[in-house]
Amino acid sequence: MQGCGGGCATRGRGGRILSGAAALAAAVALLSCGDSGDPEWSDDPCSPNYYAHSFETDGFGVIGPAGGTVTVTDPEDPLFGLEVSVPAGAWTACWEVGIVYQSIFSTEDYPDGYVPFARPMPTGSLDITIFRWTPDTSYDAPDSMYVEISFPVAQLQRGELELFSAFFYDDPGASWRVKFPDAINDSLLTVRTNAWQRRWSWGRVDLAEIDFEVHLVPALADRVGTETWNEIKSTVDSVYEAAMRATWEPITCIALDFAEALFTEFENYSADMVIAIQSTLGCRDCDATTMAFYQELVEYVRLNIQYMIVEMFTDAIPGRAWPLKLAGFAMMGSLLAAMDNLACDYDCLVERAPPPFYVYTAGYWFSYLVVEGIQRFRDSGFINCPPTAGLPAPAAQPAAHGPPGAGLCIG
Repeated sequence: MQGCGGGCATRGRGGRILSGAAALAAAVALLSCGDSGDPEWSDDPCSPNYYAHSFETDGFGVIGPAGGTVTVTDPEDPLFGLEVSVPAGAWTACWEVGIVYQSIFSTEDYPDGYVPFARPMPTGSLDITIFRWTPDTSYDAPDSMYVEISFPVAQLQRGELELFSAFFYDDPGASWRVKFPDAINDSLLTVRTNAWQRRWSWGRVDLAEIDFEVHLVPALADRVGTETWNEIKSTVDSVYEAAMRATWEPITCIALDFAEALFTEFENYSADMVIAIQSTLGCRDCDATTMAFYQELVEYVRLNIQYMIVEMFTDAIPGRAWPLKLAGFAMMGSLLAAMDNLACDYDCLVERAPPPFYVYTAGYWFSYLVVEGIQRFRDSGFINCPPTAGLPAPAAQPAAHGPPGAGLCIG
């Protein structure tokens, strides 16, 4: 990937400031163009006549219509491992892309519940720059340029009731905001956005400390989509209006639809988080959102009980009765082999699963049972609810995990 060069410009949110070396290089380049009388410079970073091709700096590069990635590769950089990627076809022209660290002195204070990437050390933030140079100045790309920002999380240790998340600074609201990831694995947390001009950061969200209404409600609205969130808010308004009319049955029907929609969203989100955590544990094919997982768990407990009984009797057999002792050892080996043949390594799961795994698993099954209970209550005939009272039913999709109907993803 071609970089923008040594002594590259650093971009503040109020404009771009050239370092001394970059400014000197730009002046020399401009004078050279004037002396030669050749005005054929280009502001296209993919052109060999691009004005600023001499600049090369870690964390800067050129991305065009073919796509590409700019990565911070310096291990001493606080942003080491951070990537900005653009898929092929997302841009119609070439631009310089830079990843610029902002120190703690340029970073607004993080609210309670935000645990940014460098904690417990003082933590800064970062700006994404997308720009071009001309002999006289530089200019930014349009606000709507699509990028994928991947934040490194391999070195972060997640505590109890903590989530990995990206953060961005909301200038109008003068506060940091939570941005839930669009994708996450054991090394990177990825956000897909057109709002590249925001100030960014990442780390952990402490659910015990964060203000739910101020920081998590807007993030959930962004996660499920504005239209869906507006439907939920509209349903709440409908509940209130029905209460004012003192009509019990419409209130109950609308409340049931609202609760079902809300718990379905939470069920799907919890399932996604359970599967994301399971995929990092290396405990064979475990999926705590399926009934097969618990059926095999019962089998695993049964085999363990049999193993302990056989082991107890084998240990009690005197040495002179060695044929019986050998038979006991053979049966113990057979039971161990049967446990190894189970789809999930339950010993591994118990040893490696972090507390959030159990929190999300409990949240998933609680939400699933609530939704099942609502559906049974509605079908019981005790209350006469119209089929479409409240939120519209989601389109049928094949389940990716969990019981029937539990495979829908949020967002």
